[in-house]
Amino acid sequence: MRRIGMFLLGVALGALVGVVLAALLTPASGDRMRREAQAYYEQLLAEARQAAEARRRQLELELRDMTGGADSPA
Repeated sequence: MRRIGMFLLGVALGALVGVVLAALLTPASGDRMRREAQAYYEQLLAEARQAAEARRRQLELELRDMTGGADSPA
């Protein structure tokens, strides 16, 4: 689990560095950059929510399989 966390931290830091470099080196206007950055952020957030929901469903199915399909303990 720790390796995954370190990997995700590296990905996040790499993305942050990429965003900063793109912002500094791009010829686009500030307003346009902000709109594009906001759209990108919203897309990432939506994808993260979808991934979290899919993982939650997967874990719920695994739990149901492990508990014999019972929804609540008797």
